[in-house]
Amino acid sequence: MGLDIYFKRVNKIDFQFAKKKDTQDAYDELQLEDIGYFRKVNCLLPFFGYEDDCSIHPIEKYQIEHLVDTAKKLLEVYDTISYKLYLQQIEVNYYKEIYKDNQEMCDERCKPFLQKMDEIWKPFESVAQEMLPTTTGFFFGSQAYREYYVADLKDIVEIFTKVLDTTDFEIDQIFMYCWW
Repeated sequence: MGLDIYFKRVNKIDFQFAKKKDTQDAYDELQLEDIGYFRKVNCLLPFFGYEDDCSIHPIEKYQIEHLVDTAKKLLEVYDTISYKLYLQQIEVNYYKEIYKDNQEMCDERCKPFLQKMDEIWKPFESVAQEMLPTTTGFFFGSQAYREYYVADLKDIVEIFTKVLDTTDFEIDQIFMYCWW
């Protein structure tokens, strides 16, 4: 169980026809193309204004462009701290190896490095919370702005850059659909 987010592409004319008929059969006949899938990337819900109703939600080109730009800016901020985090992690790994048979000593030696890592993350977390906030929900995943969030940002840039490159927004409509 969890938050599954699907992005689909459909011909605008076909969709308008199905919408006018407003029957399940008409919607079932639509040729929906899968163009993106995210699991528990809950920051996409508030960004696109998705409500708690599991409905089909249209997405416009300008929204996708803004999302990609926002994710890229956040990744640039992350790049300013990633080497500092890496250096702290080397120290933590070193002590974990030395004290692998003594958890109490390992925890004691690692504590200052882990605290330093928390401090290093704070500027990124602050910017991320303002630019592309996460949201809470039943089985929606983490609200932390750490490693998984950064990985999600990279996926967002990759998937939506491809969507922008392969979609004719004059002919096609993009939709978001969530399930949890």
